[in-house]
Amino acid sequence: MDRKRLVLEHAAMMERWSALQPRLCRDSSGMKLWWEIDLKAEGGNRLPIRIEYPGDYPASPPNIVVRGSLPAGTPHLLMGNRMCWYYPGENKRNRNMWCPSKDTAAMCVGVAQRWFYAFLVWLSIGKWPVPDALSA
Repeated sequence: MDRKRLVLEHAAMMERWSALQPRLCRDSSGMKLWWEIDLKAEGGNRLPIRIEYPGDYPASPPNIVVRGSLPAGTPHLLMGNRMCWYYPGENKRNRNMWCPSKDTAAMCVGVAQRWFYAFLVWLSIGKWPVPDALSA
């Protein structure tokens, strides 16, 4: 990722989510970057996530990964504990579209927060409260 984009990413994350104390991390080679954040909800519920930048970022959106185990059968969860939130080529619902020129990883924290709330509802009532983007 180029330095100018990284500065933009960091500024957006801190402006919007500094209260969650996001941590920018990298592997030992310095080639892979990701954010680690602990989402919080009322009642002491906590969900640690990782927002991973893909190699072709920003052409492709980050992956939002749950750092920990979730119950078997958790809906809207892809292989590798990745949250289901983005549909390539989908144009039915704007919030499921990625715009490389204006979106940053900070947007993914908001997406993850909505997913977390839906997950908590699912745990309580056994039904995912948000319609699937492909069926909405």
